[in-house]
Amino acid sequence: MKISFIQSIAACSVLLATQAWSGSGSTTNDLMNLLSNKKASHDAPSEINASCDAVEDIVTAPSGASKHWLVFNDVNLLAEPFKFSKTLARIIDSANSNTNTSNVELVASLVDTLSLTSATNPESISGTNFEVPVNPRALESQMSPQAIVDEWFPVGVFNRFDTAPADGSHCGEYRIVYANPGRNASDPSLQTGAGRFFTIFESALPNPRPEQGIEGCTSVANFWVSLASSDLTDVERVTMLEEFFYQGLSTQGADGSPVTLAPVVDFAHYNAPLGQVRTNQFLDFRWQLREFRTAVSSTDQVNFEVETVKDNALTEFYDQQAPFNLETSGPVSNINLFNTLRSDFQTTFITDLLPQLISNDATAATSRALINQIGMSVPNRFNEFQSDAQDSSDNINRNTGISLRNNITNTLTNLGSNITQQQLLARAEATSCGGCHQFSNGTSIGTDSTGQSINWPNSAGFVHITEQGNLSPALTDVFLPQREEVLTNFVCEHVSQPKPPTSALENGVTISGITGTAAEEVRFTLEVPEQASGLQFIITGGSGDADLYVKFETPPTEVQSSVPATALECVPFIGGNSETCTMTSAQAGTYHVMVRGFSNFSDVSLTGLFVEAPITSNILENGVAKSELTGTTTEELRFTLEVPEGATGLEFSINGGSGDADLYVKFETPPTQVQAAVPATSLECVPFRGGNVETCTMPSAQNGTYHVMVRGFADFSAVNLTGSFTIP
Repeated sequence: MKISFIQSIAACSVLLATQAWSGSGSTTNDLMNLLSNKKASHDAPSEINASCDAVEDIVTAPSGASKHWLVFNDVNLLAEPFKFSKTLARIIDSANSNTNTSNVELVASLVDTLSLTSATNPESISGTNFEVPVNPRALESQMSPQAIVDEWFPVGVFNRFDTAPADGSHCGEYRIVYANPGRNASDPSLQTGAGRFFTIFESALPNPRPEQGIEGCTSVANFWVSLASSDLTDVERVTMLEEFFYQGLSTQGADGSPVTLAPVVDFAHYNAPLGQVRTNQFLDFRWQLREFRTAVSSTDQVNFEVETVKDNALTEFYDQQAPFNLETSGPVSNINLFNTLRSDFQTTFITDLLPQLISNDATAATSRALINQIGMSVPNRFNEFQSDAQDSSDNINRNTGISLRNNITNTLTNLGSNITQQQLLARAEATSCGGCHQFSNGTSIGTDSTGQSINWPNSAGFVHITEQGNLSPALTDVFLPQREEVLTNFVCEHVSQPKPPTSALENGVTISGITGTAAEEVRFTLEVPEQASGLQFIITGGSGDADLYVKFETPPTEVQSSVPATALECVPFIGGNSETCTMTSAQAGTYHVMVRGFSNFSDVSLTGLFVEAPITSNILENGVAKSELTGTTTEELRFTLEVPEGATGLEFSINGGSGDADLYVKFETPPTQVQAAVPATSLECVPFRGGNVETCTMPSAQNGTYHVMVRGFADFSAVNLTGSFTIP
């Protein structure tokens, strides 16, 4: 089975109990253990990439500050960017259908299910469908779909990166919670009963690089961490979130290469095997939670289909003797099938689910960690289509029969567990929607090392986020801190974390101790000045097999064969760690260098070196000639002349010798090469003539430094240079 980062009731999260369906409680902490081991066995600073710097904003956030990287719950700012109709339209537009479904029709498909009296679980017994009674919802089934489209509003956007499976089959769930305005609604059908109704769109985001496993999700984690930046305003954050949810993002992966993230809101992301849509319904008595998935009907209409509520076994399965009577829905249609499933469930509970519920007792470092790691993955054949959060009909602790209770007690004793039967059932209760939202509030689920009771944290009265965007104590005190830890640990310490993207090389200075794994890329840059020559890059020493890559102006990428050295690129691609790139000429600018592991390598040394063009800089004296100036083509000899205030008759000249030298003059800044003459002004002059006889007579003299360059258009020798002026 797939294993989530934190496979826990924390996943009940913002609206409903969504204990991760993709794994078992006995292995819930695999990836967290992997992260911990990575941290313990490596020198942390060398493993942290640039994105980890942003974690500092999270770690140093003041107590009580909004955790925008985990939940954005400013109702006013969310109202327009996350409008309910916008989400519906995006789902319809992204469906693989030639549909003309409207937003109202899509909502109507959900409302229509609220009058059902039964639904079929196709996974109940192989070859047999189990028809499960459900409660028809008299008030909710009469809600106006048009009013819902117009009036439901967003109250929170949630980051559930912690639900990403350890195999990276998806990158976690990203959720939008919508609320009914209730008494504030303009349509009477939304004001009835208790007036409360929440809907949560829980999208599982596909891994943009599934071949990389969980590391392919790095760009997703980095996006959420970026929201913590203290440089951002909340308006900017909600704009970034809107793009992430509705347009998708172009970003970078762990290796710095481009990655395109699909939009969170997509028809396929609310369907198996990815996400779902859930509701928390308060208009009718016996407040209830349900689950839906997107579908396309036989008539090509996009709709919501009723779905089993995951990890919510039919409560009647807990009591071997109780008659089946699901409130007002009447008896089950196939009592023999029900009895078979009930017996199967109780056996499964003892042999599989109970061990999951206690699997982290010995390893959880804190009570908070234990609460976050408790969970059980109920096989779907046992799940029902609703979970009550009111009255006692779905209260597991109250409805479990004596036979199962005795079996629980005996099994806990045999396993050496020190929790009680009541605490075990409280844990099972907490994994259900009704438990997470109400029944489990304040219930003891165990004791800590000091003998103090560990109690399940409180909801905000049947919800974990209110219509005003307020969060439950369970979220703020227990679940969000753990999710933050998962996110920051992943960003800073996950497996195959690359070295810093680039390090600057210095001319002739060797960097030693370069180490990496197969396919790992360690990157550098070298700035090469004008007129440099003899440019070389060399790797030597160490063990293993590293390959040297060099490219001008753009970072190199992996190749499968050698690339002969030119002025712009070189990849020797030979075995071992002794490789040299001697560039045919040196370009002025940035050379990008990569040391890439063909296999694991360690302690490799890298050197980049070049010969700088000789630059002669001398101070001219008024009227005193510099003679015997000699140079090669493009060689530059530089001088300065200080001109006092009030000077007149300023002139510079070259003459004599052989070859072809050009005279350049510029006030205050050194001149650079030109391709044509620059007529003399008080600030600049380049005669740009053939031979070595050139004069710059400046129309007026500025007080300050004049820079002079004698540059070889061709080789030259024995040239004379004079700078002169008159002082009144």
